[in-house]
Amino acid sequence: MSFPRDIVLGRVASSREFSYLNGASGAVSVPNVLIYRFSGPLFFANSSQFRSRIEDLVEQSGEKINLVILDWSGILFMDLAGCETLIDLAHKLGSMHIRLALAAVHETLLESLGCGEVTDALGESSIFSSIDAAVPPLMSTSETVL
Repeated sequence: MSFPRDIVLGRVASSREFSYLNGASGAVSVPNVLIYRFSGPLFFANSSQFRSRIEDLVEQSGEKINLVILDWSGILFMDLAGCETLIDLAHKLGSMHIRLALAAVHETLLESLGCGEVTDALGESSIFSSIDAAVPPLMSTSETVL
């Protein structure tokens, strides 16, 4: 639980699906967008690892990242430390002119995001039902700073 599996996702050509970027699906990255899946609970024991991983991926990207989409489909639990990490990450990315969005958030976590003030920090317009729903509307506004 402290070191859950994580992957960078890309769009599968000619489809609305997203898959492991270096996998057999032939997925390719969406220009200027980092799509990241963390498959485990986000809590005090791994929240700093999660944040460091996102920051490293943005820094090591060969292109200017304008948007980070977190695929939240693998997250079923998040504590206050996880909420605080998301808020801090949103502010740090915002200072770099990078927007942060959540996709595929389980209904059970929506209340936790509100209680932990994550929804306020990101804005309700940055929480989406799927990755596909997050990419098109945000592409035109990805320069917007939080």
